[in-house]
Amino acid sequence: MGTAQGSLRNEPILQMEHINSEEAVDFECPICFQSLERPVKTQCGHVFCQECHSRNFHASDGKCPICRKDTSFTEQRAMDIEEQMMTKKANCRGCDTQVCLMDMRAHTQTCSKYLEEYGPALDAYTPPQPTPASYSTIETIGWTFTCPYCQEANYDVEDLVTHCCTHHSHDYRRVVCPICALMPWGDPNYYSRNFLTHLRLRHQFDYEHFVDFSQDEELMLQDTILNSFQDCAQIPF
Repeated sequence: MGTAQGSLRNEPILQMEHINSEEAVDFECPICFQSLERPVKTQCGHVFCQECHSRNFHASDGKCPICRKDTSFTEQRAMDIEEQMMTKKANCRGCDTQVCLMDMRAHTQTCSKYLEEYGPALDAYTPPQPTPASYSTIETIGWTFTCPYCQEANYDVEDLVTHCCTHHSHDYRRVVCPICALMPWGDPNYYSRNFLTHLRLRHQFDYEHFVDFSQDEELMLQDTILNSFQDCAQIPF
């Protein structure tokens, strides 16, 4: 008995390293924008969830979504990344609780404050089913937006996302999303706690091409993603 207890006392205790939100982004999948799940590393050196990579491989003719280089369907599991995630923790963007990176995806799926800010995670594997309203379009009206950080104007949605992520990646001020503020459901007085993540999760498409304003925000978002996915991937449904 004494020998067994002594053996337990001699086992190393796993030390958790706390990292900030900027460092935690390195452990997020650039396809689903969630913490990596069963990460794989492509031949070009980019890391994705295994399921996200498989889906993207079929949708983009085997091209990496970041650098457009050829990838293999059976890429190597990134065990080094997975091991790092087991020993690192970061603050949840919603409730600010410290969570192990391996558990962050599960945590955000049930964290009420995270869901209130960013909404439920979009399913990167199975596009939502269309509704009749998804085939309604509106005339392109050429919306432009002003950066809420530096007040530079005349950005379309794509350029605003690129500008903010490139020039304001270290700015953690709470700001109003200029895109949401113009929507019928938007609140021009609502300050996002993490605007950059909000942009990456919510505004990876241009609203003016597929929007049907008779729908609520969540249904419109799902239908827009479906139309965009079908348009780009040309996958029959």
